[in-house]
Amino acid sequence: MRDTKMGERIKIHFIILGVVFLSLGIMMLLRIYIVNERTPQTQKIIVQHGDTYEVKKGIAMSIGNIKWLNSKQLEEYSDYFDKDQIKDYKGIEVEVILNNVSKEEKTFSLFKLYIESENYDWNGSDISMFMQKNEMPMRITLQAGETKKVIMPYTFLKSGFPDKIWNNLQQETYFLLNKRYPNKVCWLLT
Repeated sequence: MRDTKMGERIKIHFIILGVVFLSLGIMMLLRIYIVNERTPQTQKIIVQHGDTYEVKKGIAMSIGNIKWLNSKQLEEYSDYFDKDQIKDYKGIEVEVILNNVSKEEKTFSLFKLYIESENYDWNGSDISMFMQKNEMPMRITLQAGETKKVIMPYTFLKSGFPDKIWNNLQQETYFLLNKRYPNKVCWLLT
């Protein structure tokens, strides 16, 4: 008889624990639902190549020339790439045109410009190549009304892509972006 009472107690404990865990799970799902309902969805804004759009309050940005670099062209950055591994890289140089449309001095961090495609997650600029190409810091200051052109280099490493995508890397649609929320603003590079 004692074993029967003990078995019933264990059964009641398991039922109580099950109800507690089920209640906690329902409350967590409800909380996630409430947060998702109150938080607006990200809107994707596509800025066509050559068009201007505000990248930061008071600073407008557009995309100029775009140049894909194969391993031979990357050799100009010879002190950066190992000669044996350069064949495993491809690169792109994007001319970014920044214009201070405000009446006061503004700064902008070029670190925040990422490249992305529909099939490839974001990738930051190649800082060593940037320094060789621009001879300026990645945090720039623009006087009121001033416009600056900057070359933003990005590199891609073969080991990060399946062969099929690597062989057709230049056929992808790429864009630059600087933030993802609340609006994901994409400057089209094609």
